[in-house]
Formats: sequence, structure tokens, C-alpha cells
Amino acid sequence: MRMVRSVQLRCRGLTVVVPDMARSAATILCLGAHHILMGPGGDLGPIGPQMLFPGGDGKPAVASPAVASAKEVVAAVAEAEERIKVNPDSFPLFASLLSDATMLMVEQARAALSRSGALMQEASRAQGRSEEDVQSIGLQTLEEPLIDAPASHSAVISVDHAAGCGLPC
Repeated sequence: MRMVRSVQLRCRGLTVVVPDMARSAATILCLGAHHILMGPGGDLGPIGPQMLFPGGDGKPAVASPAVASAKEVVAAVAEAEERIKVNPDSFPLFASLLSDATMLMVEQARAALSRSGALMQEASRAQGRSEEDVQSIGLQTLEEPLIDAPASHSAVISVDHAAGCGLPC
């Protein structure tokens, strides 16, 4: 959102060009744009917060940090909880598999996911955009493909779909 606000303050009308794919922060930037130029191959990807897992010493792993989506972190913990309920003897296996995930990380992942809709709302209130224009953007329609449904971090919204949801394409 800092990037969106910063760019909006520097121009009267923000135009974002999406030649291929925009994901996460780039999708939020598009939601804050007055105009989005997308070609036939352009797509907007999910707004999916990413989590960086530390190395064994508790510090970020510099060489190859482990990155997972917040949605994957929450889902993995929920899946482990369910499997342990069914088979309590599986606890050591899941404790080992999830040893890098702390409770704090899981709570951060949940908080990041819950903020995704608010980020969409805030970004859509582009400088100079009327409340009527904000309401014409189908944010509720976009929440499903951009936040709720994606199982991976791949492109999900085509230019036709984006225009159909009221984005300024």
C-alpha cells in the first residue's frame, strides 16, 4: 500500500501496464490505478501474502530462504490438526514436518490473510476516484478469484474478467 500511495501522490492519473502477469503487490497496484493496460495475455494474480521461514539459527536464511504463502501455512497447520485428531500417533510425524512453523508465524499468516480484503478496498480508493467509481468495481466479485479461491500463486484474472468486474481496463 505504501507503493500505491506513493505512486498515486506523484501523478494525476496512474496507468499500470501489465504485459504478462501481475501478482500480489502488483495486483494491489493495479487496483489503485486509474487505468490498467492489459494485453490478451495479461493476467492479474492472487493477492497472497508470503511468509519467509528462518534458518536453523532463527535468522532469515540468506542462501535459500524458505518461502510459503500465508494460505499454505494456515492450511498445513489445520490439516495436521485434523489428521492428529483422527490418528493421535501421527503427532511426531506432523511435529517434525511443521517444526519450522511457530505459533507466531501461524498467527501472522492468519492476520495477513485477513488484511487482504482491506488492502483491496484501500487500493481501490485511488486518488481522485469517486466513491461511485469505487463501488462500481466489483471488489466482492474479485475477492473470490484473487483471495479466497487460489490454491497457488499463479495468474487467475484475464483482461476480460477484470473489465467485467469494473476495473478500468
